[in-house]
Amino acid sequence: MINRVKLSAAATVVMIVGPVAIAQTRTPEAFEVASVKPRGQVGGAFAGGMSGCDGSFPKVAGNRFVVTTTPFALITWAYGYNKVWGCAFTSSGDLITGGPSWVKSERFEIQALMPAGSPAYTFDEFMKGDAPGLEKMLQSLLADRFQLLVRHVINEVPGCALVPGKGGLKLKTSAA
Repeated sequence: MINRVKLSAAATVVMIVGPVAIAQTRTPEAFEVASVKPRGQVGGAFAGGMSGCDGSFPKVAGNRFVVTTTPFALITWAYGYNKVWGCAFTSSGDLITGGPSWVKSERFEIQALMPAGSPAYTFDEFMKGDAPGLEKMLQSLLADRFQLLVRHVINEVPGCALVPGKGGLKLKTSAA
C-alpha cells in the first residue's frame, strides 16, 4: 500500500557572483594557498542529462587537493552532498538552486594546499563525507574566490511512503 505524504526536503539556495582574483585569507578553515584557473566549458551533460557534474574526480593526497570541475560540483562536495551521491543526486533533485548558468557549464582547475597540522584525508574519506575539515576549506574557497552566498531553506515536496497494509507485512524470509 502506498500512502501519499508531504515530505520536508532541505534545499540550499545559492547566489554566485563571479570569480574574483583576491588573496585568500588564512584561517583554520581555509586552504593555506589555492590556485583557481578557468578551464573552459564542459563538453555536455553528464550521466543522462544531469548538468553541472562534469569534471574530474578530486585528488586528495596528504595536504594537497587537486580537481578540475564545475563550481556546482564543488558546492556539492563542500556542503556534504557526497554522502548521498553528490553532484548527480543534487542535480536531479533540484536541491541546489539559484546562481548563474555558468556555475554548471564552466570548469575550473583547483590546486590547493591544506595548512600544516590539518588532518590528512584520503579520497575515500572525502567522497564518503568523512572529511569535515576539507569541506570547510572548500566552503571558504567558494566564498572567497566565487563570492558564494548560501542560504539554507526547508521546502515541502510531494512524496510517497511505502507502508504496511491493514493485515501487516506478508513477506517471508527467504531460505536462500
